[in-house]
Amino acid sequence: VLRSRGKYQEAENIALQALEQEIQLYGEDHPRVTTALSNRSLFLLDLARYHEAAEQYRIIVENNRRQLGPDHLYVGFALSSLSLALMEDGKHEESIPVIDEALMILQKAVGEEHRYYAMSLAIKGEALLYLKRGQAIPVLKRSLGILTNTVGRDHPNTAKVLTILGRAQFNTGDYEAAELSYREALNIQRSSLA
Repeated sequence: VLRSRGKYQEAENIALQALEQEIQLYGEDHPRVTTALSNRSLFLLDLARYHEAAEQYRIIVENNRRQLGPDHLYVGFALSSLSLALMEDGKHEESIPVIDEALMILQKAVGEEHRYYAMSLAIKGEALLYLKRGQAIPVLKRSLGILTNTVGRDHPNTAKVLTILGRAQFNTGDYEAAELSYREALNIQRSSLA
């Protein structure tokens, strides 16, 4: 509730208390501790404390691998989140192999036509955009296609990917396509607020 109201620091403090309590009750290697770490990591991302979030996600990845197996869906989620934290921390090159591993796991766990796979593709597309690699646009278009088929063209996640795609198109000089992507993203966001 606090996070949705923008009270990130207060929410992070409560998440830290919950984490400490879970460690006391169950020990550091318990799945509930991993869940508490994951909750806290979301707040660290919200607070732009990307390095700390990445360190937490590294622990979550290892805990999930040990507790659930190397190809479990939650390992894929944690790797996607780690890649996002690395990217936001400016470590774009380092984020690519992490998101590639997440995509391999998600492909096995849910398939290539699932929204989870699509959102991880969007993370890869954004990392490629920052690295100024030409592969960003096809990766983002693939993500957009999957999201359109799974959650619909008017979903907020579709708007996020359209915004990233617009940036990629702008950076390559395709201003007309960028404008169309930005306008569609804006229209989705407006309709979701109505």
